[in-house]
Amino acid sequence: MSLLATLCALSLLGAPTHLLRVSSAVSLSEAVRSLAARFEAQHSEVHLELNFGASGELERQIREGAPVDLFLLAATENADRLQARGLLVPASRRDIARNLLVLVAPKDNVPAGEGAREKILSPNVLRIAIGEPRTVPAGAYAMAVLMALGIDERVKDRLVQLGSVRQVLDAVARGEVDLGFVYASDLRVRPGVVEAAPLPAQIAPRIVYPAAIVASSNEKVLAEKFLALLAGPEGRAALLAAGFLAP
Repeated sequence: MSLLATLCALSLLGAPTHLLRVSSAVSLSEAVRSLAARFEAQHSEVHLELNFGASGELERQIREGAPVDLFLLAATENADRLQARGLLVPASRRDIARNLLVLVAPKDNVPAGEGAREKILSPNVLRIAIGEPRTVPAGAYAMAVLMALGIDERVKDRLVQLGSVRQVLDAVARGEVDLGFVYASDLRVRPGVVEAAPLPAQIAPRIVYPAAIVASSNEKVLAEKFLALLAGPEGRAALLAAGFLAP
């Protein structure tokens, strides 16, 4: 059966005839899954294939030609590099959300100390989880905070680098580490994890989530429709409910 005949048959059966591939930062996963289900309900001809991961890894996949129609990343630097390579549709790019970096600990084992610096330097804190800074934006943000506090060299041997911000969250929740750096929105996912201490406002990183259509996409019209949902009132409400801030 030809491809055209197959698509026609699927259409008659009410099955999806379009595949929209979305690569998203893992911190967005709950909100994106919810909005994807809503989009599929509104567009029965479309199936969304969701790929979640660290933004640096998603950037690498797109750079190496992975089939992606739309990306949602956790750092502007990743989108900037893709744009510089001509791999996205520039006019489609927009910021969909913001977030905050937080220092977290297991709910029943918050280290002593009045502030973030004091808690991090506590002699009882032996392991501090962060995302791998080269691929996980939350890890790069965490290193910037440690440098701004002037303690990066003092704690470098205590750092445990993991493959995604959700792996950091899980390690803290299981008590495998004493502290970790995750996003404020991640606290909605794991009730056993709490903020250990607020980060000083003057060193808090600016965290913005850019989204854009990939230049090689064959589904640019549908990608734009889903992006419009993300950036519109419904998407904004879902992101705010998931703990993100307005862009």
